[in-house]
Amino acid sequence: MLLTLQKDNARKSDVQREKCTLVISPRNALRMEICQKLRMAGIFGVEERAFSFFSPVRLELPDNLSGVVIDIENSADAARIVASIYSKIPRGCWCAVVGDVDSIAMSQAFMAQGVSYFYSALQLDALVETAAVGAIQKSRRRAVNISILGCKGGIGATLISYQLARLITQEKSLPLLLLQGNNGSFDIDLMLGKKLSQDAASYGEQLYFKREGALFLPDLSDEEYQKYNFVVFDQSIHNCSKEQLSGLAESSQCSVLVIDHSAASIRAARRFLDESERLLRGGTPCGRRNLICLNESRPPLGSALALSDLETLLGRPIDIRFPYVKKAGEGLLSPRLWLRGRKRPIEKLMRYVLGMEESSIVKVAPLPLYERLRQTLLSK
Repeated sequence: MLLTLQKDNARKSDVQREKCTLVISPRNALRMEICQKLRMAGIFGVEERAFSFFSPVRLELPDNLSGVVIDIENSADAARIVASIYSKIPRGCWCAVVGDVDSIAMSQAFMAQGVSYFYSALQLDALVETAAVGAIQKSRRRAVNISILGCKGGIGATLISYQLARLITQEKSLPLLLLQGNNGSFDIDLMLGKKLSQDAASYGEQLYFKREGALFLPDLSDEEYQKYNFVVFDQSIHNCSKEQLSGLAESSQCSVLVIDHSAASIRAARRFLDESERLLRGGTPCGRRNLICLNESRPPLGSALALSDLETLLGRPIDIRFPYVKKAGEGLLSPRLWLRGRKRPIEKLMRYVLGMEESSIVKVAPLPLYERLRQTLLSK
């Protein structure tokens, strides 16, 4: 019996040695103190990164990462911190943050999102003790939902979804699912030359595809989505009900509205923006980041609305413009699609979506609904 227990303990020790705990802090004294306490508590494989978690430095994560301790210094913006954790830390790891703000409300805000908070002046021993016994809660975080919403049929939203998903996996090296909704055209398999089903299929490292055949808006908290850090949800909204638009707005951390030069696409985009604004005014939690992408997927027509007209009807400028590509052919899936000089709009979109860069476009007040409708009718 004693021999069996000794073997079990040795096996557990070997497993612990194979795991890695990462400490991220720009403050040398605090970082060294946390690392020292973790090692003294018997936690093996402690590594450190000497920079701010919020810096633009690319975060390289060990393959055997089991947990992360992040120094957030005196930041009190829990929502911003959690959003950054969502996009950088694998969901299978436990995550604890250490900060200089002594606030029960702040600690509760983190705990509600599956992240443990410890006050740097008094609770480092509690952090180490909790980590040593494995009591820090594993992440209950949902995947970051990025909705690519086609505001008209055949507008090219699926292509943008694919190109964006591919770039995010290259940038973050975290699992991503490209989920094609049931309201659009099922053409991504034609683009990839690979048949898709309602089961997730791998397409390269960290990139997966799945087709949703039944539900307009699947529940991303379900077990089948737990392995992904990101979900890029490709859905069409040109014929959606108000309830469906409301559900999309509530479930998306970032919504990308894909329009063209037609009044029909502007009308669909405006309906979603109005619903999102209504939810925010009513205090309903929903995604606050809505981006407008103009995809010039067809040659320009003389009857098409001009760019200034589109922005007037939307009540805000357009964030990203994808130029028309003549005779793209097999180049549709090329990383160089939309390349103009050294700039690619899909890369700018990726930076906006991940919060690496803010849109510099100044938003303007929208026109009243009756005026937008009047101008839309006059433009036909």
